[in-house]
Amino acid sequence: MKEQVHGLIRKDKKGGKGFGYDPIFQPIGYKESFAEMSITKKNEISHRGLAVKKLINFFSQL
Repeated sequence: MKEQVHGLIRKDKKGGKGFGYDPIFQPIGYKESFAEMSITKKNEISHRGLAVKKLINFFSQL
């Protein structure tokens, strides 16, 4: 299963955190870009954060 985050590509850059597309990507349902969010909040919804949670769960089952 692929992890996905749906959102909008902003025309303006917002925020100073993150890297790459973070300043222009705004997840649906949020008023801030990934670059404006705390790392904790971003990891709760980002595809990488969700994948890491699944990986940790997988290894904990071994």
